[in-house]
Amino acid sequence: MFTAEQRRRHDCLPGITGLWQVSGRNRLSMPEMLALDLVYARSRSLWLDLWILWRTPGAVLFDRTAR
Repeated sequence: MFTAEQRRRHDCLPGITGLWQVSGRNRLSMPEMLALDLVYARSRSLWLDLWILWRTPGAVLFDRTAR
C-alpha cells in the first residue's frame, strides 16, 4: 500500500521519539507524519537525533512543538 519512497520509512528502527513528535504531534495528519518520517530517514544523523531528544521533553510535557 506504500509507494517505494514511502517504504523508506521502514529503513529506520522505531524509537522512543521522532521528528514528527517534536514537530506537531497529534496536530499532524497521517501524510504529514509520513513526510516527516521520510525527512528523518533521508537526513538522519547524530546531531538530528540529539536535537530531537533535546526537544522531546518539552513536546511531551508542555506541548512545545516546532510547528
